[in-house]
Amino acid sequence: MANSPSGSGRSPSPSPTSRTSPHSSAPLAHGPVRARPGRRPPLSEALWHADDNTSAVLDRLDEQTRLVEMYRHELHQTNQGVLALHSDLAAAALAQRDLFQAERAARAEAERARRLLTFLADASATITASLSHSAILGCLSDLLVPEYAAELDVWLFDQDRTEATRGVREHPAAAVVAARTGRPQHAAARPGNLPGIHDLAPSALSERPLLAAPLAAHDLLGVLTLTAPGPRFDPDTSVMLVELAHRVAIALDHARRYEQYRVTAETLQHAQLTDLPAAPAC
Repeated sequence: MANSPSGSGRSPSPSPTSRTSPHSSAPLAHGPVRARPGRRPPLSEALWHADDNTSAVLDRLDEQTRLVEMYRHELHQTNQGVLALHSDLAAAALAQRDLFQAERAARAEAERARRLLTFLADASATITASLSHSAILGCLSDLLVPEYAAELDVWLFDQDRTEATRGVREHPAAAVVAARTGRPQHAAARPGNLPGIHDLAPSALSERPLLAAPLAAHDLLGVLTLTAPGPRFDPDTSVMLVELAHRVAIALDHARRYEQYRVTAETLQHAQLTDLPAAPAC
């Protein structure tokens, strides 16, 4: 081993120029120093790549912002869709309820109309089964009171129409107007707006509404006056009552004709009979 120039046994130390300063980029004699794992890169390299990193971060932030806005828009659309769905469901529920109520009302109306038609058919059969005035009027009272009328009055005219003016003041004004016009009349404090029936002022003879239906067949035979069983007459019921009055008039006309035929037949029979011969005197 060669001795050093100083004559000591130590190996010569490297000169200051052979070392790499921490702030110098001059490489060492044995090559560049690589950054060890876990050590920060040099400041110059960090500053060099700072703009690139900032741009990447800003791009990433912009992308995240767009995603957030997209998600927010989708959430808003979803909320709007949910609200619209709830609104549609509520409207459908209301429509279904209205349809159910309308169907129930229609069924009730149909059942009520069927009941009125059944009553009209049964009452007509009962009335026309008799040819007696008293029997017809008795059946009429039993059929109508108290469900369809609180009270009823039948005003029958005489054969001579001039006699019909006698005792007019004993009947309500509605009955008098019905007798003069041959049309149904309604008298109450408020208009009844009944189909085919004229409204008059309230009657002084009754506190309840009155319905005067003419008894018209071939001729005007009289007037049927009914007192409402409640606060007012129902429109459908009033139509049925007017039709029933027409059928009562037909039954009364048949009874009158039958009575005329019977009297005529009895008169002819009596006229055809001969007197019995007198017995000889003993």
